[in-house]
Amino acid sequence: MARTLRILLLPLVLLLALAGVTAPAFATTTTWLYSAASGGTYVKLASGLVTSDMTSKSGITGTAVPASNKNSVATVNVSGVVSTGAVSTSNAASAVTGGTRVLTTAQTAGVNVLNGLIRADAITSTIDTLLKPDGTSTATGSTNFVNLRIAGVTLPLNLPKNYVVSVPGVARVSLNYFATGESKGQRTNIGWAIAVELLTAQGNLPAGATISINPEFQTFAPAPPSDGALLTGEMYGTRIKAQVSDTAEVESPATARLTTPLDGSDGATLTNTTAGVDLPAVLTVGAVKSTSTSTRFGTYNQNGDIVNTNEVAGVNLLNGLVKLDALKVATHSRRVDGVCSSSVSFSVVNLSVGGKVIPVTVSPNTVIDVAGIATVTINGQYKNGCQAAVRGIKVVLTTAQAGLPVGAVAEVGFATSHIRSIS
Repeated sequence: MARTLRILLLPLVLLLALAGVTAPAFATTTTWLYSAASGGTYVKLASGLVTSDMTSKSGITGTAVPASNKNSVATVNVSGVVSTGAVSTSNAASAVTGGTRVLTTAQTAGVNVLNGLIRADAITSTIDTLLKPDGTSTATGSTNFVNLRIAGVTLPLNLPKNYVVSVPGVARVSLNYFATGESKGQRTNIGWAIAVELLTAQGNLPAGATISINPEFQTFAPAPPSDGALLTGEMYGTRIKAQVSDTAEVESPATARLTTPLDGSDGATLTNTTAGVDLPAVLTVGAVKSTSTSTRFGTYNQNGDIVNTNEVAGVNLLNGLVKLDALKVATHSRRVDGVCSSSVSFSVVNLSVGGKVIPVTVSPNTVIDVAGIATVTINGQYKNGCQAAVRGIKVVLTTAQAGLPVGAVAEVGFATSHIRSIS
């Protein structure tokens, strides 16, 4: 029983940390505050370091209805760990008879975990929640597998919810997982199709690492009946995206991705880190760290303050097109009694672009054209009221490079913060 609980609860803790969201404070109202997210794959070490963040991640936050967001990638390949075909995710809030429906989905094809230990032709996971005007809610979650098989394990024809199996000496696996909890009007839902906890080192992953397929997360609470503050923000270290056709994208997942909780962190500093990235001929990165410190205060929590940061070390992008020893970006948003302020900061050590050394002090939104290769924007900044954003480096390819097509975008160092009224 203890082992069963451990395999069920461990990925739950990991995904809660990944989402970076806590349930907002309760108040009696018929307006719902929601946050929902889903992805295709996710790999994390027992130490808490992320080796592969959520792939094809999509999500929605706020109170608006309707609202939607979706994402897709053509393939996923975390070397020696997990590979898939097409991944698509979506999150949508819509008005339906009886209230507001929030539907979270993740669809992943051609799943191959640990070099064939676990395979499936296709997996579709959903979490479906109805938020009622009277402040109550209901939720269901399910996963449908097409031709799921696990080496050495006989699976039931109709796979029950929260089913746990063991591959002796290799891994414990939970399947078709869904959990929901409700307290004082707040509801949290979490689910996944497959979660694999390694008992011994496999490939480049040590014992204790967890691999998740189709992770999904939702949290809801009635919004305060006031001009309360809604806090949002996102940070990550590196990301590469390329449109390979009219319907397909390839993406290097955002490293050390972190989001600001809707109701703040009560002044605590949340942290996500990635030990490093190595995409041959495309991108190598040392340590990546993101932090978020936020709070709401004042009568009805109408005021807010957010400080979000990202730090990246040892970057080599596209065989030296962009190189740097260290980069840090930060945003600060503050709202007090309806008055907004925002600021951004950018610092870099030993930056070179196209072989040319860039001064330590770089003006905001500096653009460098590397002839025949790419356009590079340094210290990209945006500020407007309670919203701030900074992107340390953005590279847009003007010719195909290292297997990436024209128009591919690479980012290094991103942070944003935003405070807005719930009502």
